[in-house]
Amino acid sequence: STYTVIGNPFANSSEGRAHVYSTTTGQFIRTLASATPTTSAYFGNSVSVFGNYAVVGEPFPGSSSTGHAYLFDLTTGAMIRDIAFPGQPSGSYGGDFGNSVGMDGNNIIVGAPTDGTNEYSGGAAFIFPVA
Repeated sequence: STYTVIGNPFANSSEGRAHVYSTTTGQFIRTLASATPTTSAYFGNSVSVFGNYAVVGEPFPGSSSTGHAYLFDLTTGAMIRDIAFPGQPSGSYGGDFGNSVGMDGNNIIVGAPTDGTNEYSGGAAFIFPVA
């Protein structure tokens, strides 16, 4: 990959940020932020890069909200997609959706480790198409 993304979930009163660098030169390129910055949201808690794209997790965007994962185009810094929890969460803080993220060329996977849709808040992982 041409890009390296480093999450900083404690930046700006834990709103969080993610910083993009050139893998080749190490040069700083840009900073990514949440579409709706909120104190203690922990944007950047998890990041995954594939090619020119990054998915960034934000597990705590508010006490009554579920987490999010955001897909970014790293060449422009534009947010392409806001991925929200599918359906009604049954765990605390929306199951911490966005606590972990991963991607390959076709799919994004978002973890919700405290989602209670399984017995005893067993957690869940959700797969979404990139497109």
